[in-house]
Amino acid sequence: MKLSYSKRIQRPSLQFLNPYINRSNIFSQQVGNPELQPEVSQTVELNYNTFIKSSVINLSVYYKHTSDMIEGLANPLVEVFNGDTIRGTRSIYQNIGSNHSWGASFFGSVNPFKPLTIRGSINAYTYSPVANGFSAQFASNNGTYVMLNAFLSAQYDFGKNIIAETFVIQNSPRRNIQGTNPAFSMYVLGIKKQFWNKKASLGFNTVQPFKEHLSFNQTIKTPTLDQS
Repeated sequence: MKLSYSKRIQRPSLQFLNPYINRSNIFSQQVGNPELQPEVSQTVELNYNTFIKSSVINLSVYYKHTSDMIEGLANPLVEVFNGDTIRGTRSIYQNIGSNHSWGASFFGSVNPFKPLTIRGSINAYTYSPVANGFSAQFASNNGTYVMLNAFLSAQYDFGKNIIAETFVIQNSPRRNIQGTNPAFSMYVLGIKKQFWNKKASLGFNTVQPFKEHLSFNQTIKTPTLDQS
């Protein structure tokens, strides 16, 4: 068992800093902010790790405080484009305030029988934003919300360096101070042949072969904007 403390500075990416307007989606435009400050997060974590024969189990609980948190703030937009009137949003990235997050995570790896390996993880945590003075006027999510992400994979070794693999990812809807970004899930099936003492491989992967379309529905709600 281990108790740890860490402090991390996360500098904004180029996308967040670029002041030019991204109109790739004319109805949901984005623009960066070169005056952004880096996010600073402090985490206290209690971690437990154990081995049971060939299996591995890791459990942790943690508290994380983030200051100068970066999020995009959407504003209503009316713009004439190619002679048409466009009604949408334009988001600019801002240091919107702070976030207090409690979380717990689990990771496990088991070998039910020799050729098969199964790994899985789940991370559940809270989102509890405190918007600063400027951002508070745009905020609609002021409570505490639970979010999670999960991962499950399996690998089967047929021998002769032929391996079948699959994995599944599931993320819950993501909250921000203005609304909700959609949930995300994906599964992959694959098989590969290893060569040169497992230093190279040739394989085939297929992503969600039984699903033709994916839908992502975003919700934004502020005192001056309600969009979904």
